[in-house]
Amino acid sequence: ADVLRNFTDEKENFKQNLKNDVKGLLRLYGAAYYGINGEEILDEALEFARTHLEPISRLDSPLGTQVKHSLKWPILKGLPIRESKHFMSNPSTSKTRPTMKSF
Repeated sequence: ADVLRNFTDEKENFKQNLKNDVKGLLRLYGAAYYGINGEEILDEALEFARTHLEPISRLDSPLGTQVKHSLKWPILKGLPIRESKHFMSNPSTSKTRPTMKSF
Protein backbone atom coordinates (compact mmCIF):
# COMPACT_ATOMS: atom_id res chain seq x y z
CA ALA A 1 0.00 0.00 0.00
CA ASP A 2 2.88 2.39 0.69
CA VAL A 3 4.02 2.09 -2.93
CA LEU A 4 0.78 3.76 -3.99
CA ARG A 5 1.84 6.90 -2.11
CA ASN A 6 4.20 7.54 -5.06
CA PHE A 7 1.09 8.19 -7.15
CA THR A 8 -0.33 10.82 -4.82
CA ASP A 9 0.38 14.53 -4.50
CA GLU A 10 1.27 16.46 -1.36
CA LYS A 11 -2.43 16.50 -0.35
CA GLU A 12 -2.55 12.68 -0.71
CA ASN A 13 -4.87 12.86 -3.74
CA PHE A 14 -4.06 10.75 -6.76
CA LYS A 15 -2.14 12.72 -9.35
CA GLN A 16 -4.42 13.99 -12.11
CA ASN A 17 -2.07 12.93 -14.92
CA LEU A 18 -2.90 9.30 -14.05
CA LYS A 19 -6.43 9.69 -15.38
CA ASN A 20 -5.05 9.86 -18.94
CA ASP A 21 -3.03 6.63 -18.62
CA VAL A 22 -5.48 3.79 -19.29
CA LYS A 23 -2.94 0.99 -18.85
CA GLY A 24 -1.75 2.59 -15.61
CA LEU A 25 -5.34 2.88 -14.38
CA LEU A 26 -5.94 -0.79 -15.17
CA ARG A 27 -2.83 -1.75 -13.21
CA LEU A 28 -3.86 0.48 -10.33
CA TYR A 29 -7.35 -1.04 -10.35
CA GLY A 30 -5.95 -4.56 -10.30
CA ALA A 31 -3.37 -3.75 -7.61
CA ALA A 32 -6.06 -2.34 -5.34
CA TYR A 33 -7.49 -5.85 -4.93
CA TYR A 34 -4.27 -7.06 -3.27
CA GLY A 35 -5.06 -5.20 -0.07
CA ILE A 36 -6.97 -6.00 3.03
CA ASN A 37 -10.25 -4.37 3.99
CA GLY A 38 -9.63 -1.05 5.68
CA GLU A 39 -6.48 -0.05 3.79
CA GLU A 40 -7.63 3.45 2.94
CA ILE A 41 -5.13 4.10 0.13
CA LEU A 42 -6.23 0.93 -1.68
CA ASP A 43 -9.89 1.85 -1.34
CA GLU A 44 -9.09 5.30 -2.74
CA ALA A 45 -7.05 3.78 -5.59
CA LEU A 46 -9.94 1.50 -6.49
CA GLU A 47 -12.42 4.36 -6.55
CA PHE A 48 -10.08 6.68 -8.50
CA ALA A 49 -9.34 4.05 -11.13
CA ARG A 50 -12.96 2.93 -11.44
CA THR A 51 -14.18 6.52 -11.84
CA HIS A 52 -11.81 7.14 -14.76
CA LEU A 53 -12.17 3.69 -16.37
CA GLU A 54 -15.97 3.48 -16.46
CA PRO A 55 -16.39 6.06 -19.29
CA ILE A 56 -13.76 4.20 -21.34
CA SER A 57 -15.61 0.90 -20.81
CA ARG A 58 -18.56 2.32 -22.77
CA LEU A 59 -16.46 2.88 -25.91
CA ASP A 60 -17.13 0.59 -28.86
CA SER A 61 -13.50 -0.37 -29.37
CA PRO A 62 -11.03 -3.10 -28.36
CA LEU A 63 -9.80 -0.85 -25.54
CA GLY A 64 -13.37 -0.30 -24.33
CA THR A 65 -13.95 -4.06 -24.37
CA GLN A 66 -10.76 -4.72 -22.41
CA VAL A 67 -11.62 -2.09 -19.80
CA LYS A 68 -15.19 -3.37 -19.48
CA HIS A 69 -13.87 -6.90 -18.91
CA SER A 70 -11.30 -5.70 -16.36
CA LEU A 71 -13.94 -3.80 -14.39
CA LYS A 72 -16.26 -6.79 -14.38
CA TRP A 73 -13.58 -9.40 -13.66
CA PRO A 74 -10.50 -8.00 -11.88
CA ILE A 75 -7.63 -10.46 -12.26
CA LEU A 76 -7.80 -11.69 -8.66
CA LYS A 77 -11.53 -12.37 -8.93
CA GLY A 78 -11.33 -14.14 -12.29
CA LEU A 79 -10.53 -17.76 -12.81
CA PRO A 80 -6.94 -18.11 -14.12
CA ILE A 81 -7.90 -20.33 -17.07
CA ARG A 82 -10.77 -18.07 -18.12
CA GLU A 83 -8.56 -14.99 -17.79
CA SER A 84 -5.86 -16.64 -19.89
CA LYS A 85 -8.36 -17.49 -22.61
CA HIS A 86 -9.67 -13.94 -22.59
CA PHE A 87 -6.16 -12.53 -22.87
CA MET A 88 -5.24 -14.88 -25.70
CA SER A 89 -8.39 -14.08 -27.68
CA ASN A 90 -8.38 -10.30 -27.09
CA PRO A 91 -7.42 -8.57 -30.35
CA SER A 92 -6.06 -5.50 -28.55
CA THR A 93 -3.27 -7.60 -27.01
CA SER A 94 -2.47 -9.65 -30.10
CA LYS A 95 0.33 -7.34 -31.25
CA THR A 96 2.07 -7.29 -27.89
CA ARG A 97 1.82 -10.88 -26.73
CA PRO A 98 3.64 -13.96 -27.90
CA THR A 99 1.61 -16.26 -30.12
CA MET A 100 0.95 -19.93 -29.50
CA LYS A 101 1.14 -22.38 -32.36
CA SER A 102 -1.36 -25.19 -32.64
CA PHE A 103 0.15 -28.64 -33.05
